[in-house]
Amino acid sequence: MTRSIHLVFGDVSSYGGIQRYNRQLIRAAHQVVGEDGQVRVLSLNDGTGAHPIRGFERRQRALVRHAITLARAERPDVIVLGHIHFAPLALTLRAVSPRTRLYAVAHGKEVEKRLSPLVLAGIELCHGVFAVSQSTADLLRRVQGVKRAKLYLLFYGFDARAGSESRRTRGDDRHVRLLSVARLDSGDSYKGIDVTIRAMARAGQAEPGLRYSIVGDGDDMPRLRALSHTLGVARQVHFAGNVCDDELDRLYDACDVFVLPSTREGLGIVYLEAMARGKPVIGVHAGGVADVVVHEANGLLVNRPDPDAVAAAIIRLAADEELRTRLGAFGRDRTVPCFSLERMSQQLLWALDGASVCRPTGPQGHGHDGYTALPEAGVRS
Repeated sequence: MTRSIHLVFGDVSSYGGIQRYNRQLIRAAHQVVGEDGQVRVLSLNDGTGAHPIRGFERRQRALVRHAITLARAERPDVIVLGHIHFAPLALTLRAVSPRTRLYAVAHGKEVEKRLSPLVLAGIELCHGVFAVSQSTADLLRRVQGVKRAKLYLLFYGFDARAGSESRRTRGDDRHVRLLSVARLDSGDSYKGIDVTIRAMARAGQAEPGLRYSIVGDGDDMPRLRALSHTLGVARQVHFAGNVCDDELDRLYDACDVFVLPSTREGLGIVYLEAMARGKPVIGVHAGGVADVVVHEANGLLVNRPDPDAVAAAIIRLAADEELRTRLGAFGRDRTVPCFSLERMSQQLLWALDGASVCRPTGPQGHGHDGYTALPEAGVRS
């Protein structure tokens, strides 16, 4: 039985999908240990006043020293290293607390290329690796050589309140509104915001009432703004920047279609956030997106981030309100419940107890209404 868990993260409080995943993992850990158990959270990038998180303000050596000292003093049942690049810590943690079970989390992009020998040595000493999606688990096996029996799927888990239906009332507004939520950093151009702006310019010829809101900020925003001006759609494209949770909720509610033709998502929490409000989504059949988006069931998938292909998907959904409603309802009622906090907690509990891993019966079919427990502890294809 697991009664004490230490979580070591890079970041918890700021904006981003990994940060949201980390916050839900904290909640899942509390559910696993129960009211009488203990969860300690260490975060490299958070401030020292971020209670109950112990932040280290980017002081990596201080984080490492504290994690080792705490492990030696408390000998927790489990330590979860919240990013695969923290895996070298396992070399020391295993020595100071040999009975503690060690796990690392892989989010996707960071395991696409062969990791350093030091990181791989740390993974070897871990009792398991949590993959946030099937595609991430496949990368860990194919690229990093991690054995199947050591891999566990640990999907993002929504709070129950996130599954509420959209509150939007259309009234006389005839515009079809698109939404993207992503970092706008030049290093994250794979998110495909420029592809969507180009698709807007093409789709606008057939659907002149299109409007597009982009949530996020970064050093690539000037280029993206300039692109919208060059293509003549600047008046239809709204750059919202980083927004608070309430404003993000409002924008999700106000949109008709969520679009993100990203090619390197570990899972794609934003697709689920849109589905939770009954919105159909458009994505690319790449990375972890296929763990969430089922073509013609809860959204539309294109084979590559091509403006013409994305424009065709936008035009199809913009012209067919019945299709938007059907896809949105499937996502809200069938897909999102499979990514609940309760299921995340159950997956975590089973993994820590060495039991079967749980995975969706899909994802390419319509089996998102339940999970199947595999007879082996590890992930298999």
